[in-house]
Amino acid sequence: MEPFYVGVSTNEQADAVYAEQAVPVFALSDHAFSGLQETKLDQLDTSRPFGVLINRLYRETELAQLQEILNRLAELQPERIWFADPAVLSLCDASLRNRLVYRPETLMTSCEDIRFWEETGIRGVSVSPLLTAEELYRIAETEPGAEFVIHGHLLMSVSARKLLSSWAKQYDITLPDEPLYLREETRNDRYPIRETAHGTMIFTDYVLESFDYIKPLAEHGASAFYIDGSFLTKEHLISALRLYRAILHDEEAPKEADAWRLAHPECTEGYYGQETIL
Repeated sequence: MEPFYVGVSTNEQADAVYAEQAVPVFALSDHAFSGLQETKLDQLDTSRPFGVLINRLYRETELAQLQEILNRLAELQPERIWFADPAVLSLCDASLRNRLVYRPETLMTSCEDIRFWEETGIRGVSVSPLLTAEELYRIAETEPGAEFVIHGHLLMSVSARKLLSSWAKQYDITLPDEPLYLREETRNDRYPIRETAHGTMIFTDYVLESFDYIKPLAEHGASAFYIDGSFLTKEHLISALRLYRAILHDEEAPKEADAWRLAHPECTEGYYGQETIL
């Protein structure tokens, strides 16, 4: 069965992902750049398979804290650990290195770069979702350790500045607990924005979907798929996961995809048909 890794924000979402025989992924509190709600390590059910995001960048003064969390993860042995800072790789022991997935968001675009990272002994590399279908197929054919992001809001930008807090202070208002969005004055698109202790993140207004591409990716050799549940409901997340699995094994499933798209107009196929890297 093809491995699906699904970013979740709650234990309820995680239970639903387990029921679909997929692995939930949590944004580890104080260690992630993600739209998922952060989760503390002691809040996880580590008796079942799980993955964690520790994909923010670290300052030199934070390396002791990073080493501490890596030591704890070495005891728990998660299925996968997504990282973006090379410090994670340098501080990992051998038992964790083959569980690491390098995820620099949109930067991983070539087979040569992927091969370089795979030769360090890590589990795999998360490929940029801004490539065309043909570019992704070539990577799937030659790089068995490549992982493909197939669904969810994509991270557009990260700033170390706390932009929402500064805005709230400027206008003397209190930030609400619910998700916030940016909207340009001349457009209706709403971009999710989130602030943590380590910066501010802005995400795409659309939700990437890959119903027409997951089967060709698998046929070209792709073996791991990532679904990001940031800002998505449990119903959206699980219905998408079920449909992806059905498409891989059922000839009639593409018809179901058309109906799913009608119910979710916020979804689009992103850049599969247009080049962004020249």
